[in-house]
Amino acid sequence: MYDSSYSRAKFGLEAKDIHKAKSRSCSYYMKIILFFSSLVQSLIIVGLVLFMVYGKPHKTAEELRVEDLEHNLERLSVDNLAQKKRSHNLTLQLNVSMTNNNHKELELRRARYIANNSAISIKTLNQRLTACEAQRKLDTQSISTARCQPQTPSLGRPYDAEKYALTRERDYLKNTLDVVKTNFTISMQAVKNDLDSTKKEKDLLRQETINLRREKTDMQKELEMFKKKCKEDFVQSLTGIREVTNTFLQKINSLNPQALSFALTCDKQQEQLNRIRSNCSGLSRDIENKFQAYLDRVGEDVSRIQSESSRLTAENARLRSDFGECSANRSALLLEHGRRVQELQARHDNEVERMLKEQARLRGERELQGQTLKLKDLEIARLNNKVQSLNVSLAGCIPRPQPVPPYPGYKLPDNSYQKFQVDLQKNLQELQQFADKGSSVSG
Repeated sequence: MYDSSYSRAKFGLEAKDIHKAKSRSCSYYMKIILFFSSLVQSLIIVGLVLFMVYGKPHKTAEELRVEDLEHNLERLSVDNLAQKKRSHNLTLQLNVSMTNNNHKELELRRARYIANNSAISIKTLNQRLTACEAQRKLDTQSISTARCQPQTPSLGRPYDAEKYALTRERDYLKNTLDVVKTNFTISMQAVKNDLDSTKKEKDLLRQETINLRREKTDMQKELEMFKKKCKEDFVQSLTGIREVTNTFLQKINSLNPQALSFALTCDKQQEQLNRIRSNCSGLSRDIENKFQAYLDRVGEDVSRIQSESSRLTAENARLRSDFGECSANRSALLLEHGRRVQELQARHDNEVERMLKEQARLRGERELQGQTLKLKDLEIARLNNKVQSLNVSLAGCIPRPQPVPPYPGYKLPDNSYQKFQVDLQKNLQELQQFADKGSSVSG
């Protein structure tokens, strides 16, 4: 066997050089500490980034509370605008009702004026009819005393024409009075219907006002409760953030005594730990400042919302007082309107009752006049019979050369007796026609 300068393979039976394990130095532990501290910082940074990026969809309790307050404020604003619109609509309805009331009063005055004119015209016609009846009596007496005078039948012509004209005028005025009564009744019924509908609308509006007032009170209570809860939530949120940061700082501060259990041979261990603690403290303060800025901004928004809500509450109270005044004025106007309508209704009832009594009296007078006219027709028929008998008696006087003249001192000319008979027949026919007209008028 010979020794060579080349290396030889070592077999298992040969003895190996056994080296003792070296003790781990301070740098090894510092690497572990730095690794974990950098890992913690990375996790914190990643958590902040994720919170900034993906934390918006998941809203916190404070944001949800703020949104609820904003929705409630919008709802209160809408209710306030609705109350303003309702107040404006009530004012318009009140103006319309007052205008309709004025129109109805004008129509009532016009109807009363027409009724008064009709009553005056009826009285005038009654007076003229009475004068005509007196004139007719005088004419009848003159006819009964004339005894077959040829000019007697001619007296009925102007009387007949005047009577016919008066009858037509009376019928026209009667029809006009009926039309006026009908229009007045329709107008009063329309006024009553409008008054009933106004009363119903008034009751509905009062009920709606009461309901709105209750809803407003509930909203104010709910808003107060939301303010209180929101304030408490903000205070609790601030205390929670401070507790988290304080706990984090305590953990960092407690890291130094725990790190002393490692090998203390490293000179830069304390410096490294202080740097880690300062970095973590700065990070916690940054987190606290960012959250504090966010909470300050949210607090400013909530304060602004609360100030706006307070302003709207004050404005709502003012509008409520205005609405109360409008309601009181409207109630007073409606009461005055109802009182006027009752007075007008009572006055109208009295007028209608008086007109009905006057109409019944006129109807009785008309019946009496009809009976008197029948008696006059009988008298005319008797006079016609008498005239016919006189005509027969005069027919026997034809051989006489000189007939008796109808008037004393009146002499008939030659060959005029036939003409006198013809005129007498015409007058008799006119009397018969007048009697027929009188019977038809009385019927």
